Amino acid sequence: MDQKKSSSNFDMSISSNIDMDISITCASVNDITINDISIDGVSNYDISSTVVSETEDIGYEEEDLSPPILTEEDKKRSEKVIIRRSFARIKEIGEFAVDIEYLRSYSLIKDSKRPRILIIHESALSPDIHSQEENMKIFSAMGHDCVAINLPYKKRSINELMNDHYKGFIIAQMINLLHLENVAVIISCSNVRDIFQVLPSDRISSVIAVSAFDSLLTNEEIKLIKTPFLLMHGEKQAYIPFGHRQLKVFLPNKKEVCVPGGYMECYKPNPEIFQNIVLRWFIYAEKAFQ
Repeated sequence: MDQKKSSSNFDMSISSNIDMDISITCASVNDITINDISIDGVSNYDISSTVVSETEDIGYEEEDLSPPILTEEDKKRSEKVIIRRSFARIKEIGEFAVDIEYLRSYSLIKDSKRPRILIIHESALSPDIHSQEENMKIFSAMGHDCVAINLPYKKRSINELMNDHYKGFIIAQMINLLHLENVAVIISCSNVRDIFQVLPSDRISSVIAVSAFDSLLTNEEIKLIKTPFLLMHGEKQAYIPFGHRQLKVFLPNKKEVCVPGGYMECYKPNPEIFQNIVLRWFIYAEKAFQ
């Protein structure tokens, strides 16, 4: 695998011979209305006039991701976040076209410099992207633009030509298409190989691997990735840590955390624990991996 650093526009070798035709449609989450809107139009969202302080004075302690950040006021404010459901059609001339479903929400904090969060759903083992709506609302209330995408895979896709070769390319195309910078990627119950195809990249600031596994990766490939990783697994899925044992040993910049009482998805049964850990991770990663 070629691990040369991706350019800011994701000029990857995987895309060199592929002619892409991409179109966008946007709809409300409940599918009642169709909106002819700009995909990046913040004006389409109910941005609260209340400017929340961006101070990080929250009692952070080194190496500790467990102290809570969220307050009751934060949870109440998250109810103002609006989530849009949209589709991007990515067409490879002569082979296949695939519709990528995604959800998007915007930060309630104006001019926030916090990482954008990209949640990638791919595995049949985890619920679809709509299960992430509560997490997206919390993260946007705390200053993060969020996108959750359904990454197609062969057993679920109507396209039988879909294969792992294109997954990294589709991730890169979606990041490029949505103009995402300073991206924290959350992958759940999936092979980290998919995100490794676009690493290292100056657009991706960190990766949160939730109950992910690392098959088909060599130790040498893993050692080349300097992007900070949070390796997360649920307490009630004890076998999962063995799935990312290579990452734990060979990733240069990583931290591992076990979610108390968590299942495979880690945001069940108590999403607030998961949300606090993710928010704490951003603070930790900024301090530890600069």
